[in-house]
Amino acid sequence: MHLSPIKLFLLSSCLVAAPSVFALTTDPSTTQNAPLPDNPSLGRVILYKTGQTMQRIGNATQRGADKASEKIQRKWENTKEFGAEKSQAVQEKASDVQQGAEKKWEQTKEVVTGSRNDTTPVPIEQKSLSQPSSN
Repeated sequence: MHLSPIKLFLLSSCLVAAPSVFALTTDPSTTQNAPLPDNPSLGRVILYKTGQTMQRIGNATQRGADKASEKIQRKWENTKEFGAEKSQAVQEKASDVQQGAEKKWEQTKEVVTGSRNDTTPVPIEQKSLSQPSSN
């Protein structure tokens, strides 16, 4: 397996940085912002720069997550409010439709049974169902 020089450099810098990340022996608040000494070794400079970059990436990620969380929360609240308004409108419409259907049912029942109050009842005549044949 052949590694390019860039991959080899990144791999070696990660290997150099990894033990120091997990070996915190002092208070992290004092070592994070501590500047490099006057004549640091190359490994220490890489470690320091890697730490700063990781801290910036972590801070940017946290800010992005906070912003996204706020936006998602606002959208969720707006969605719930919109859903409640639409639900109320649907319930009102359903109530109107139900009342209209009940009114039509009563009108139909009155017409079929002949029990309408606003008109005179239709007289019912009794006759034979068929005429006698003259044959």
